[in-house]
Amino acid sequence: MDGFARRMLPAVAVALDLPPDWFDAAFQQSQFTLRLSHYPPVQADANQFGIAPHTDSNFMTFLAQTGVPGLQVRMPSGDWLDVPYIPGSFAVNSGDMMRRWTNGRFKSTPHRALPPVGRHRYAIPFFLGPNHDVVVEPVPTCVGPENPPKYEPTTYGAFTQHLLTLNFAHRQAGGEYA
Repeated sequence: MDGFARRMLPAVAVALDLPPDWFDAAFQQSQFTLRLSHYPPVQADANQFGIAPHTDSNFMTFLAQTGVPGLQVRMPSGDWLDVPYIPGSFAVNSGDMMRRWTNGRFKSTPHRALPPVGRHRYAIPFFLGPNHDVVVEPVPTCVGPENPPKYEPTTYGAFTQHLLTLNFAHRQAGGEYA
């Protein structure tokens, strides 16, 4: 899956007016995660989610499609759109790291999963990130006098550590699970 996902990097680079191999060095020791998700069938209620609306923190996410509906993406209008099921395909999201690298030119994809009604849904998203120590700063084609950098340079490792700290701050504060 890592090799497959990294084959998409030249397309991202070319879309940014960069040489096709622009991201190669940054992903030589890519960081990736698989999440095994099970969504049991439930009664449909308003504001009930299998996973609440969010963006992914990594560079890109790949999700093998399933015939059980539930995955939705938020359109710029704010409306939610069901991701169509195409057998043998992947849904691909850009994440917060891609947003930082492109100075906001590529957006993080807001998405959610509704709970399945009447049957179980399983998902195994593959999250692709660059080398732990790569410095992420806006690529040259995404900054200029009219478009200064929106984000401070950071490493992927520092960015990930920052998010973990935010998510588990209750542990530092002596919370219930500390």
